[in-house]
Amino acid sequence: MPRNQIGQAEFEASYALARDWLSGKLSRSEAVSRLHLDFGVNRVSAGDLLQAISAILKGEGFTRSISAAAAEFYVKQIAHDDGLEAAKLAVASIEKHVEYYEGVQPSKMHKMRATLASLGASLAQSEQSDRRLEFDAEISRFLMMSPEQRFKALPPEGHKPDVTFVLTKTYKRSAAVVAHVLSRANGICETCRTPAPFNRSSDGAPFLEVHHRIQLAAGGDDTAENAIAVCPNCHRKHHFG
Repeated sequence: MPRNQIGQAEFEASYALARDWLSGKLSRSEAVSRLHLDFGVNRVSAGDLLQAISAILKGEGFTRSISAAAAEFYVKQIAHDDGLEAAKLAVASIEKHVEYYEGVQPSKMHKMRATLASLGASLAQSEQSDRRLEFDAEISRFLMMSPEQRFKALPPEGHKPDVTFVLTKTYKRSAAVVAHVLSRANGICETCRTPAPFNRSSDGAPFLEVHHRIQLAAGGDDTAENAIAVCPNCHRKHHFG
């Protein structure tokens, strides 16, 4: 029975079929037929999904809506198969889709934005880890050299390190919202209802952190209605609990 709902098995099959189509192993119609006949995805949805995956692999925008779970699977699979740069292109492709969707629909893709924010942070962490591994490997290579060889490899006096620029997205939050929410809480965590764990050394005010119920990275509003003042423990729980 043809269906539109897809899960993990369909994620895996559609990804593999899209790659086979793009590599020339299958025609588009053959890939659509396999997704339809083997997994029950109706032909129109199968074609749209394969087209979306093709765009994601190329870093292009697309219009066919996919779930946040599908986006997460495709990006992680691309990172595994093609590396970090390809995965970053995939994230950029899905970001273009979010901008398109939110431009034509009144609703916001909060879950997709949260997934993209998480994927972006994970990719950045992996990139930093790779740089660290490369640096450690270079250190090991120099340690294998003789003292004379290492001395010759030292940079000259006055050497300055190269600078790497990393592009990140930050949000300019409203100070008025933070002040209002902290004042509203009056030193009491708005989640666990216990007093702030300590006072700031700078001004003696109770230490609470302002948390957005729907994260800004997920399209949440920077308003007092979308923010609460919480203790550090509850703040971590809201993010990781």
